[in-house]
Order: sequence, then C-alpha cells, then structure tokens
Amino acid sequence: EITVEGVMIVRDQAETVLKKIFPGREFNIGMDTALLIGEPCIIATGLLLIPAALFISIILPGNRMLPFVDLASIVFVISMVAPFCKRNMFRIFITGLFIVTIALYAGSSLSGIYGTAADRANVRLPSNVTSTELGNLVSSYNTPVGWALVKLGELIGK
Repeated sequence: EITVEGVMIVRDQAETVLKKIFPGREFNIGMDTALLIGEPCIIATGLLLIPAALFISIILPGNRMLPFVDLASIVFVISMVAPFCKRNMFRIFITGLFIVTIALYAGSSLSGIYGTAADRANVRLPSNVTSTELGNLVSSYNTPVGWALVKLGELIGK
C-alpha cells in the first residue's frame, strides 16, 4: 500500500507540472492495475481464486495446463475487471473463473507454440520437461483475441 501511495504522489505531481505548462487543459494519466491490488476485495477474491483455478484446471475436459507459478498473477487480471463488477466480490469471483477457464483452454491449445518460442530462444529446460509442456496462465495470448491472432498467424504463415 505504501508503494501505491508513492505512485499516486508521482502521478499528482506530474499532473500539477503538466497543468502549469499547459494551462486550461485536462490530463488523464494512465496507471497500472497494480494500484487496485491493494483493495481488500481484490486480495480476498484473488485468494479464493487460487484454489478454484487449481480445481478447475484438474476437472476441465481437454485442459492440459496445471498452473502454479502464475496463480499469484490472477490478482492482476481480476483487478482489471473489479471496476466493471463494482468491486462486488461475487461478481469478480465468477468473472475470474470465466477468465481462468478461457486462459486454461487457450494455453492448452497454444502450448506447442509457446514451447517452440522457448526452443528458438535457446531456453534450457529441465531434463524431465519437454517444450510442448510449457504454458502461461496470464499472458496476452491467453485471451480470446490473442488466441485468435496466433491462430490467424499460423494460417497466414503456412
């Protein structure tokens, strides 16, 4: 929370300076989703979504992803939907389940591409992991638009 307050001070100071340089103009300064992570509804919902995401990943038919490291990143995703859900924990939780489901299916579908990228970047994997077993729960390609763009790129590249 101290970090968030520090970022807000910098934002406020930048706005003050810009208003002096450009009087009579209004400025909207974009901020990162990290500002919302300190909200109690985000923290609580994120903690509830961690075991729910693990459970969903086990029971979803056709899913090949089991998220571990990315579980902590769920709070970044749900912080983006919190304002639209009016900070209602139930709505955020249901939306989070939907987002996790989409991300699991997209990640399962694109794990080979993710592995190919790792191979081309010369990433050294542990001996018991193949490049087709790589994935990421919280990334731009795990959205419906990102998934569609990757698939479109595959079609164009053939």
